[in-house]
Amino acid sequence: MKRNILAALVAMSASALAGAKLTSPVVIQYPNTPNAYAYGALGAAHNSADNTQYIGCDITGIGGFRTMTCSARDSQSNYVACYTQDAAEIDAGSNLTSNSWLYFNLEYDNPTACLQVRVLTSSKYAGF
Repeated sequence: MKRNILAALVAMSASALAGAKLTSPVVIQYPNTPNAYAYGALGAAHNSADNTQYIGCDITGIGGFRTMTCSARDSQSNYVACYTQDAAEIDAGSNLTSNSWLYFNLEYDNPTACLQVRVLTSSKYAGF
């Protein structure tokens, strides 16, 4: 009886440690067009076997002024990037962690500018 209980506890703890994991490689839609957008999990890109894909945002602050550039490259070497000075978008980008999923798209009329930056952070996105 004690062995059965111990075996059940070990099985439950092993499954509890596994947790949900979503692998979301970098995806770029409509590269080289004003409709371009990119998304993917930072951890999945970092852990990918292809050594090509990445996604993330760089924030620069100078004298109280902040800018952010988000960029991504997928496994086929498609590349997209956007730039923003929007405080809400920069706040979203500043919350990126290795357990984050990032989405950004370009402004149609100004395809170097970010239209939207979304960050989802959860333990289900595989970290580094």
